[in-house]
Amino acid sequence: MILNNDTVVDNLFLNKMIDLAESDTKIGILGSKIYYFSDTDIIWFSGGRFNKFKGGMSVDGMGVKDNERYNEVVDVDYITGCSLLIKSEVLEKIGFFDEEYFNYAEDADFCLRAKRSGYSVVFVPSSKVWHKVARSMKGNFSPFYLYFQSKNRLLLIKKNFSKNYLIYSLFVHIFCYIPSKLLLIFLKNEKKLKSSFSLFLGTYDFLVQNKTPRFL
Repeated sequence: MILNNDTVVDNLFLNKMIDLAESDTKIGILGSKIYYFSDTDIIWFSGGRFNKFKGGMSVDGMGVKDNERYNEVVDVDYITGCSLLIKSEVLEKIGFFDEEYFNYAEDADFCLRAKRSGYSVVFVPSSKVWHKVARSMKGNFSPFYLYFQSKNRLLLIKKNFSKNYLIYSLFVHIFCYIPSKLLLIFLKNEKKLKSSFSLFLGTYDFLVQNKTPRFL
């Protein structure tokens, strides 16, 4: 079980995942329904999928008030490491988390590797967790967070998809992802210069294969 240190959990959150895990040998990874700690009925995570058009992972239900749509057990592409249960046999077969990521996307990489090895990755809505979002990263628009998001979304593609798709994703990253983040940085009135620079630095470090983390 992997669980963030900035979470509050339902008393049965782990039992619900274990019960489902033991019911199906194909299930390898399971994850909780995660709410915002500050808005206890607003969803932060209800399963993630890889969006090939956008060249990155997308989260189901983020920012939506909980409803019946998010109460079904479903197969997904990835589970966030905020609350993630792994069968030991998965670790024995595919290894551990890839330390090159250091922070951000290592959970998505792990899940994609598990799916390629024949395991199911499952969202368990009856397992409930509340998350104090991005406390350890000082917010979703901090230089720390944006640097690793910019770098590792490309690293994820390089390690899990074809070279041709990586070229497409680089185009999307430079001409769509970075401009959209810059606009949000401006609108959010964050540390504009440093946060903006971190986006470009993350991209640069990916291209030159710099494995030394920054903004620590």
